[in-house]
Parts: sequence; structure tokens; C-alpha cells
Amino acid sequence: MRILLSLTLLLVSLQAFCVSPTAEESARLWCDTTALRRVEGIWEYPDDCTRVLIRRTGQSDYSYEIKVLSSPDTRLHSGDVIGALTQQADPLKYEMKIFREKRRGLFINPGLCAATLDERRGALFVETSRLKFSLGTLWFLPKFWRSIRLGLSKPTESLRKGLVRIYPEPIGRERRYL
Repeated sequence: MRILLSLTLLLVSLQAFCVSPTAEESARLWCDTTALRRVEGIWEYPDDCTRVLIRRTGQSDYSYEIKVLSSPDTRLHSGDVIGALTQQADPLKYEMKIFREKRRGLFINPGLCAATLDERRGALFVETSRLKFSLGTLWFLPKFWRSIRLGLSKPTESLRKGLVRIYPEPIGRERRYL
């Protein structure tokens, strides 16, 4: 009985040391063995360090799925399809759907946005719909006080959101040698 128990423990510990390929290694192998389109490859959301694989779906030559490779978010698992891209008439423009809710293991409620591919920079810029509202409260003051204008500058609003290409390396990036 002790021998059987020790053999079982030995097998379990050996399995723990065996290195199985990660999702990202499998994705790199897929990228190396497939003729990739412009947007296909491994991308990362810099805001939350989620890495995804963008690849064609079997439905159309212009449809792509966004599949999670790794994420610090515990709600996302490797292999989850969290979105879709559809190429538009301009080959650098895409309609992007990102699923915002997960119910019973399925992602639902897609949010629509526009994505623009910048191959030279290795970036996929995403533009979402925004509602802006402002009320000129100075109109309620006497004429002298209306001449004073106050404004708040938000430099983070001018930053473009999106994804950064990880693999294969973008064409335009310069390599630095030490």
C-alpha cells in the first residue's frame, strides 16, 4: 500500500514539473504556420495587460474573432472568445464588437466600436461612442462675469485607446541592437 501511495505521489509531482505549452506559445506556433492577414496575430490591451489572439473565423474572409490568451482578470479564461472584428471597405478599418457581460459561461451584450489598424506602429486604435454634455452656467450670471472663462484641460482624453501588436512584430518598428 505504501509503495502504491508513493508511486502515485511521484507521478503527481512529475506531472507538475512537465511543461505543457501555454496558450500564447500555441498561438505563436499558429501564427508561424499560417498565412496571416493584416490584423491577425497576438495583441495586448495595455490598459489591463490582457493578451488576445485575433484570427479569421470560418464564416468569412472578412470576419475575425478575438480570443483570450492570458488575462489578470479572473473572469476571463484562456480560449474565451470576447469579441469580433469585421473588415470594412477600407482594409484598415474594422467594426469591433466587444462582449461586455458573461452569463452562464457565454459572453453577451456586445458593445460596438470602430477600430483602425496602423501597421507601421503596430497598433489597433479603438474609438467608442461617447455622449458629451456641457451647460454654460455663466449665462446665469450678470454680463461682467460672463466675460470670464474657466476651462479644465484633460490630457488623458486626447490619448488614443486600443491594442498593441505583440506577435508577429510590426513591420515599421525599428530593432535596437546593443
